[in-house]
Parts: sequence; structure tokens; C-alpha cells
Amino acid sequence: MAALDGVHGWYGWSFMLGAAILIANLIFLQWRQFPARQRATATATPVAAPTRPVRWRTLQAVILTIFGYVGMATFYLISQWLTEYGTDVVHLSLLRARLLVSVYSAGSILGVLLTALVVNRWLKPAWFMLVDTVVSLLTLVAMAALPVFGVMFAGSLIIGISATGGVLQIGLTLMSDLYPAHKGRVLGIYYTASGLASFTIPLVTGGLAKTSIHQIMWFDVGVAVLGVLCAVAILMLKRAPQPVGQLVDD
Repeated sequence: MAALDGVHGWYGWSFMLGAAILIANLIFLQWRQFPARQRATATATPVAAPTRPVRWRTLQAVILTIFGYVGMATFYLISQWLTEYGTDVVHLSLLRARLLVSVYSAGSILGVLLTALVVNRWLKPAWFMLVDTVVSLLTLVAMAALPVFGVMFAGSLIIGISATGGVLQIGLTLMSDLYPAHKGRVLGIYYTASGLASFTIPLVTGGLAKTSIHQIMWFDVGVAVLGVLCAVAILMLKRAPQPVGQLVDD
């Protein structure tokens, strides 16, 4: 987008490029052979599912649902207000402010690749979620406290990698592991919470914008703090001995 603005190009080319990629992907998939779906036979030996205390599992599900809201809110704020923050607070030109959004988008792509490489190879999902949220929080604090171009440029890349590059999906994976037989319901609950963030956060930031765009970045810092608390709580619940209580099969 920043490159198109620099040459006074039509912004629609960015959408045309996305459409071309989707069409090419559709054509590519037509030539792929997918494995046949395997159905369980009646003679198959059932495998006992792990058991967990009901309250213990429900508490994790509630925290992860909150994380679904917080995770979406964290990067939604950046994606929607980064340009305005760059022009009004950092005093950048419109071209440079839009460059920050491009850097952020590139970071989100790198973050997806990093998540795929790191999770389950070097870090367990719960640990990865904690590391990602802490990095996001520290980056947002730097961007709010030191609004200069160098910090904003590096921060846009890092926040794209950490907040947008897969941590939201990690939360969904952890929640799905709690209820493997109800993954569709889990998906609906988790992304309903995420959708509520997309609806409610603009109501808050609209009021903050009337006072100061800078306050929106500090508000994002507060949201990121909640994300860290959720990640810490999940990690503690995963590592702590499970209490004795009513057990049910997953």
C-alpha cells in the first residue's frame, strides 16, 4: 500500500493481487490428490480418552475464551490505528505512516512461519503463548513511551510477528485440546469472543480518539497486560497438579 501511494498508483491493485493469488491457489488445488477419508471400523479397539476434573478444564476454557477476545483486540487496535498514530503522535508523513502498516503486515506473515517452526519443536503451545504475549506487551510499551520512527518501524515488525502471527490460533488449539469431541463448538465460542472484540473495541477507541490518539496505544498496552495474565494462568494450570474432583472423559 505504501509503495502504491508513493507512485500515486491505484489502491485497488493490492486487492487485485490478493484475488490473483486466490485464483492461482484454486487452480493449483484442482490438481492435488487428497487422501481418502478413513472411517473407523466397528471392530476397532476403542482407546480410552484422558480424564480431567470438570472445574479444572472449565476454568482453562474460560480463560482461553477471554484470551480469544484479548488476542484479537491487541492486534486489531494496531491494525486500525497505526497510521493515525504515526501521523498524529510520531508526526510522520502519510507515506511513512502507511509504511508502518506494510511492515506490520510483513511481520504477521513472518510470524505465521515462525509459529509453525517453533511450536512443538522448541516450545510447547502454552509456553509459546506466554512468550508471544510478553514480547507483544514490551513492544507496545516501547511504541507508546518512545514514539519515534525507529522504534515504530521495529515495533511494527515485532508486533506483527508476535501479536498477529499465530498466537490467536495457539489459544484455539489449546482450547480444542480440552474438548476434542466438540471442536466445532469450541471454534464457535472462541471466535465469537474474538468477534466481540472487533465490535466493542472501536466503541472504546472512538471515545479515546476524541481526547488523544496517544491514549489508544496505552489502552492497547493495558489489553496486552490482560493477555499476559491469561497466558500465565494457562501455563500455571497446565503445570500444576490436577486437583481431585469429579472426572469426565473428554
